[in-house]
Amino acid sequence: MFDNTGKIIGISVVVSLIISIIVSLVMVVFVAPLIKTNSSKENATETKVEVPQIEGIDFERGKLVLANKGLLLYVESEKTSETAAKGIILSQSPIAGAMADKNSAVNVVISAGSEIIVPVDTQAQEAKLILVPYFAGLNVDEVKREIIKLRLKIGSTVYVDNEKYRTDVVVSTEPEGGAEVPEGSSINITISKGTVSVVMPNVNNLTKSDAIDKIKSAGLTVQEIINITDIELPFDIVIKQSVEPGAKVKKGTGVKIWMNTERK
Repeated sequence: MFDNTGKIIGISVVVSLIISIIVSLVMVVFVAPLIKTNSSKENATETKVEVPQIEGIDFERGKLVLANKGLLLYVESEKTSETAAKGIILSQSPIAGAMADKNSAVNVVISAGSEIIVPVDTQAQEAKLILVPYFAGLNVDEVKREIIKLRLKIGSTVYVDNEKYRTDVVVSTEPEGGAEVPEGSSINITISKGTVSVVMPNVNNLTKSDAIDKIKSAGLTVQEIINITDIELPFDIVIKQSVEPGAKVKKGTGVKIWMNTERK
């Protein structure tokens, strides 16, 4: 009888080989991509972390909490808060519970504390008032030094003839002594030139109008015009004056003149 055992074994080996090839193809085509995908997902998950809640805690503590998760803290801005103390985290982005890449930053807004309101010092805002001293009768240089010392300014200075005060003595100020002015105000000063002497001109032999003009031009005044008649002299001219020509007299002094007038 013919033995088929060898043939059967050969067929079994071939069939097993074919099945192995088919299984290998299935693994390569279908299973391997699934394994690769799952592996990628696991790796991606490892690079993401859940953002912790750091709102409401101190800035320094917030940095530690994020560091433990592999995250960084970035201060985006500060703003005043009436309820949160200085340094407390007011808000965060991304929010708690969100997924973020490791080593990425969480932006935060922190409290700058409550707004400090500085009380207004109304007295300090008001200009300081300075009492103006009575400067009349003092030397002008002394007065100027005192004005500067009082934190006031020297305004205009005007010189005038004055019989009461000698040269370079202050006659008056504007504002006057006793007034209160804001610090930095200007003080105008009127200063004496003293008594000014002028030379009496010669007005003899001049007409009345010419004599009057010449007297006034010299800084003097015509005190009186006296009419007399002298037939030996020309009429309508000055034949005498109360102050001798060339004499030095105080400015503004009154002068009398005598006119030779024909009697009618």
